[in-house]
Amino acid sequence: MSLKVRDLIYRRYKKELRGYVDEEGDLLITKFFVRFPFNSLGIHGLNHVYQVLKNGLTLAEETGADKSVVILFAVFHDCARDWDGPDHAHGARGAIVAEKLRHNGFYELDEDRLEKLVYACKYHTDGFVSSDPTIGTCWDADRLDLVRVGITPAPFKMSTQAAKEKCNYGYHG
Repeated sequence: MSLKVRDLIYRRYKKELRGYVDEEGDLLITKFFVRFPFNSLGIHGLNHVYQVLKNGLTLAEETGADKSVVILFAVFHDCARDWDGPDHAHGARGAIVAEKLRHNGFYELDEDRLEKLVYACKYHTDGFVSSDPTIGTCWDADRLDLVRVGITPAPFKMSTQAAKEKCNYGYHG
């Protein structure tokens, strides 16, 4: 990806999400944008990471989800895809990346929140819903971005009431 494209996406993130992310979360996202070579043009690239982040933080305002986990989910849920097509094990691989980077000091997160992050990443493509507000918010944030591939998100596949309402009103991020 060209540095120009990456910089444009990062500046968009900084402008639109100012106030949603605390200083620690902003530092993590900055490190991530600088360090990882995503294909910004792919359907699971930086634009998708950005949109899941935006969706998740917007939903978290209503659901009370743990924003640290939501931020990390946006970063890691698709980070280990082999390609943009069907890749059913990518969530589990992304969970492993999240665990390894945490254990190597890339970011800090306590064990309970790490467990939620790993679970959310590992099972985000399995079609489950969750009564846990943080896991549900993570999954809903990703599903609300299905419009990028021509799929209208279905309310019955959403975990949170906030996401169900967004589906009913034609939310497109």
